[in-house]
Amino acid sequence: MYMKTKVVMLFTVVIAVFSIVILAQESATEIAGQYMSLFFSGEYKQAFEMQSFQVKLQFGVKTMETAHNQIEQMFGSPVEIYSTNTQPFNEGTLVVFYTKFEQGYANVRIVVDKHNKIAQFLIQPAAPPEPLIPPYANPESFVEKEISIGKEPWVLKGYVTLPKGLENFPIAVLVPGSGPSDRDETVGPNKIFRDIAWGLSTHGIAVLRYDKRTYTYGKEISELASITIEDEYITDALAAVEKAVEIPGVNSLYIIGHSMGAELAPYIALRSDKVSGIIMLAPPARQLAQLSLSQNRYLAPITGISELQLKTIEIFFTKLLNHELPPDTPIDGGVTAAYYYDADNYPTIPALEKISLPVLVLQGEEDFQVTLNEDFLPIKEKFANKQNFTFKSFPGLNHLFLETEPGIQHSTNDYYKQGFVSEEVIEVMANWIKELKRGH
Repeated sequence: MYMKTKVVMLFTVVIAVFSIVILAQESATEIAGQYMSLFFSGEYKQAFEMQSFQVKLQFGVKTMETAHNQIEQMFGSPVEIYSTNTQPFNEGTLVVFYTKFEQGYANVRIVVDKHNKIAQFLIQPAAPPEPLIPPYANPESFVEKEISIGKEPWVLKGYVTLPKGLENFPIAVLVPGSGPSDRDETVGPNKIFRDIAWGLSTHGIAVLRYDKRTYTYGKEISELASITIEDEYITDALAAVEKAVEIPGVNSLYIIGHSMGAELAPYIALRSDKVSGIIMLAPPARQLAQLSLSQNRYLAPITGISELQLKTIEIFFTKLLNHELPPDTPIDGGVTAAYYYDADNYPTIPALEKISLPVLVLQGEEDFQVTLNEDFLPIKEKFANKQNFTFKSFPGLNHLFLETEPGIQHSTNDYYKQGFVSEEVIEVMANWIKELKRGH
């Protein structure tokens, strides 16, 4: 996608002579640094020879090249190593290089075994050393406080951002999408809900956001037979609403849901008399299995799967869509068919038909997960003539409402490029809420 420039990195190691342990660790650091340098310089054959026998079986020269290309799409080339940490790991040493790349930050994790061979190579997205502030946010205009919502054993932590100098103000409760999302809805180097919170609070709108239950209690939930949509989303969102309206100065409350959180926003509003309006960011109109099938088809050209494999995937998700699989059939990431079947109990359009509150529906036109044609436009066609609905789509924005190159084959790699939620999206939401307040 982008032209890359090779970065020559020099890894230096100071060898101490007074400790065998330190000697071993620093030797591992040097070996890991050499391997990393060879990999990112495209010297795959030399890097291959540094690997253990087991790693060689799985991570050959061709696989290395493919992995390198994928990493460059996500992060760009490495620019600078900010810090290096080591620790014992399975009779070897884990070396972690906290690295700045052209398009973000990552921890490059390399395990050097007791034979001084590379036993593991992994790159994980990492936060920047200092929080990056969206250009439209003014942290001096609001205060951010930690809060707790819910009840034992599922108490969740979060933040509320409160505008300074205002006696009365609206508040928005953010409801995240699928997966174990933290309070910032962090994806790679990007913090979608942090951007929204700081942007709206700069406009005088308080915002409450919280860690999802699946993020805070992932281990405990994995030990359960299944989790329901009620437990994962609605119960905690309603608890957040109750917490928000208790804050002194709050005079109205809005639900802002993203993706699956947007799909469930009307269900949350129907369960509470505290909600003044709903903002839906990329709400799906289709069933969860339909979304999964569509995404698999879209990504097939770049994932390298064969036509036969794609056909198998299509058969599987068609059965899932028709509820023909046993409920305990595993799907992905610990989720079973039962979860998909439960999600089918929360269709977007029927819930919106019951909503009389103001609704703002926003969509990124480059979104390949929840799409303009198959999700946004069917919802718009159904409700465009209703006075309480407002619709707007944004050219050049993806599922996270980040800017992306239009008209190309996209993938989730796009989400690992550093960016901020579009200022236009922030402005549209803030102005919509303010206009509603003036209307009252």
